[in-house]
Amino acid sequence: MSVGLSLAADEPGLALLVRDLHFTAAGGGMLLLAVRIAKTSPDDDGRLAPLARHIFARHPFVKLVVFTDDDIDLANEGELLWSVVTRSNLRTDCTSFTDFPNLPMDPSQGAAWLDARGAGDGRAGRSVINATTPFRLKAETARSFSSPPSPCWED
Repeated sequence: MSVGLSLAADEPGLALLVRDLHFTAAGGGMLLLAVRIAKTSPDDDGRLAPLARHIFARHPFVKLVVFTDDDIDLANEGELLWSVVTRSNLRTDCTSFTDFPNLPMDPSQGAAWLDARGAGDGRAGRSVINATTPFRLKAETARSFSSPPSPCWED
């Protein structure tokens, strides 16, 4: 709720992109924020990184933002992961920002962990994954099934 309110107050143009927000259980209810987006023009593709920066600046416990298209049920973590796997290329669609403070409650952002990973500068960063279809490809992109398949052990 506070994420949506701060967007509406500070960045109404960016807020228009947002259709839903969901803090996932996997992120302890605060580290991982899924954001459902409704793009209306090709320019909206370039507005997601500034939107992520806004979220990180106003909500200091958010570590990862995942943007999805408006056909994803954010409360369904299977659909969220499906969108990451099928609608993002992590080489081009994952961006990290190192100009935000590290999160002291997250062990992966502590000095020992960062040193073990080769980040000797001590900056962990916040990341955003763009798991949305590029606007110009939306007309030719469709889900191959209405919702992600159930795991085989549920049949």
